[in-house]
Amino acid sequence: MVKNPRTARVLEKAKSAATIRLSKADRSFLQDLSKTLIIDEITANQWHYVDRKHGARRRLDKLVDAGILERVDIGAPKGMEKITAWQFANKAVARAWGGDVPGVGGNRSHFHELLAGRAYFELGRPQEFRTASCFTADDKLLFGSIAPDAIAKGASGESILVEADSGHYTKRQIQQKQLAWQHQRQLWIQPRNAMARVPLGASVTAVRI
Repeated sequence: MVKNPRTARVLEKAKSAATIRLSKADRSFLQDLSKTLIIDEITANQWHYVDRKHGARRRLDKLVDAGILERVDIGAPKGMEKITAWQFANKAVARAWGGDVPGVGGNRSHFHELLAGRAYFELGRPQEFRTASCFTADDKLLFGSIAPDAIAKGASGESILVEADSGHYTKRQIQQKQLAWQHQRQLWIQPRNAMARVPLGASVTAVRI
């Protein structure tokens, strides 16, 4: 559940002595971050800080200095530039906003988590959007043993399974997941130079960045 805590509470969770006032744009960013867990500079410029002369980076780095955010420089696949992104500084700050920090490790890189979160914006910032770490028992009934990376609610109330391919899925792996979710609407997101392209269908859309 997205929250809107007072600045003093946020700084308390950050164990910060900083003096800062969160703007409307800051709060919009932090509330979206509670859903996506990580947001890159391009997205923040487009959705939250479009009116700032110097864009998002300078302001978000002030939130880093205040102990609210952590900046992450993400290595991208060959042919793409390195990506600057931000996540909550720690779990305590994240929970104050109703969120979490990315579950990076194993097969989940920061780039993978960034793609999953980017789907939230590609879908127009739906009211309901949950990444895998926040799935409910009802969510799990939708997909069985093969879990997607996120679930969203469409404008008509239908569930949308979100899958992020950081570029390494084979054609067979994609087909297996699509078959497992064939009765659900699917949104796939992958880099333009992915090893295998996601085939589109009546209930399958794909975004390439």
